[in-house]
Amino acid sequence: MIQKIKHCHLSDVKQRWIQHVTTRLVTKGVTPNEIALLSMVFAQVASFAFLLAFCFNHIWFTSCCLLVAIMGILLRLFCNIVIDRVEKEGGVHSPFSIVYHTFADRYSDVVIYLGLGYGLWMFGWSAYVGWATALCAVINAYIDLFVKVYHLKSTFSDRITKLQTVIIVTTVLLALIIFEYNRQIVYASLILFTFIYLFVICLKAYVIVKNLDE
Repeated sequence: MIQKIKHCHLSDVKQRWIQHVTTRLVTKGVTPNEIALLSMVFAQVASFAFLLAFCFNHIWFTSCCLLVAIMGILLRLFCNIVIDRVEKEGGVHSPFSIVYHTFADRYSDVVIYLGLGYGLWMFGWSAYVGWATALCAVINAYIDLFVKVYHLKSTFSDRITKLQTVIIVTTVLLALIIFEYNRQIVYASLILFTFIYLFVICLKAYVIVKNLDE
């Protein structure tokens, strides 16, 4: 009971904080398209941090780079959370919004996974795994767009996206704690992301085909 009360309290605090930030952004005249572009910047920062993290065999340098990557990923996620709220509260809607938002999300997915893949250069197949993960992320996103455009039954795409983000951040945190095995953990996680995406893509494709047959 106590845990439930604490969870509700934390959830309320989080919602109030997000609402406060959203109100400030609307007051300052920040547009959803600008937030979308900002999310690309945060994703690029995370990508560069992953690229540099394992260039030098120094524990503190790697830790700092991974912390920067964590911040980049979280800030990109935060941009995705507030962008719709700003659009609704500010009453700002551009015919190009869908282009900005879709392109920003796809760009962010690709650069983060490629940065991680090429950053793990000590593993022979890491770059290929990074490309495979990025490709799966793009396919997954456009399947969601297909579902939305044709008004098919929604899947668990939003939950999966949030779950993937949590897995990424948690994995990097574990890598910071278990320093001796951080490279292996991150590389194994990148491979895991690929299989998660493949599983989700197959499941969504099955649901779409089933809905079209009905």
